[in-house]
Amino acid sequence: MSEVNEMMIKDSKDLLDSVEVTTIAAECQKLKGKEDEIAELEDKLKAKKAEADDISSRVIPELLAEQNLTEIKLGDGSAVTVKKEFRCTLPKDEVKRDCWPINGFVTISWRTLLKTMSL
Repeated sequence: MSEVNEMMIKDSKDLLDSVEVTTIAAECQKLKGKEDEIAELEDKLKAKKAEADDISSRVIPELLAEQNLTEIKLGDGSAVTVKKEFRCTLPKDEVKRDCWPINGFVTISWRTLLKTMSL
């Protein structure tokens, strides 16, 4: 990081007093540090959201299925219910909407999917 200070001082000796450049370089380093910290926190938040999604979409339904339950009421009056549902959204882009990959291998038309599901 001291290389950045030296480069800024060397490049701007004619323009500014070296004390001001050093202060600017220090603030730039602080900004870079904050941006790195934000990126790290965003990665941690993304991982926590993935963990919560896994618990709600896989772990709890599996535990309820093992007990042959579809619903459980909690002490505070709220309930957890497991339902078999199929949901999808179609992309707004017409090119992407016409066909999309399933599991990364097979491409299926949404029209074909709707015909199959209506049987």
